[in-house]
Amino acid sequence: MHIYFKKILIGFESRVTSQNFFYASFSLFLYAVVPTLLIASSALLLAKFISPSIYATVGTGGGQKNLSLFPTLIFNPFVESLLLASLIFLSIKCRFKTTLTVLLPAILMAAMHAVANPMWGITILWTFITHSNAFRLSFRKGLMRAYYTIVVAHSLQNGSVLLFAYFWEQGRGLG
Repeated sequence: MHIYFKKILIGFESRVTSQNFFYASFSLFLYAVVPTLLIASSALLLAKFISPSIYATVGTGGGQKNLSLFPTLIFNPFVESLLLASLIFLSIKCRFKTTLTVLLPAILMAAMHAVANPMWGITILWTFITHSNAFRLSFRKGLMRAYYTIVVAHSLQNGSVLLFAYFWEQGRGLG
């Protein structure tokens, strides 16, 4: 199990630091979105059956109603990624250990999302962990390269949320 996990991490590093910027961003998106969808689906099902009051809040947080293309795909990824990058940059400059450099900004960003909606904070944590780690790794290639890698991946992530929200509305949730 340990060797398998190590191979995943090595694959992650080689992909997000790839010469091809779009390949790096798309790889980061895939590393983030698949587990995030599994976490979100699991949390959604658990909330539906264990805590209907939490389930009732799905889609009610700030930014989750009336999703529109410009803020969701352009503005929010630039602003949120700038905040995340600033936190990671400070962590790097303060010479925090790798784990703290990755986890602290990710937890802070997830907590900010949780203020709008607790379910949102829980489901987005993994995404912020992967984005923080990708920024840390690709920072070696330059600050702007690292920033734009997470911006594009963040925009792709939000695009998947737009698709999910559309189909959620079409199917009216889980009943």
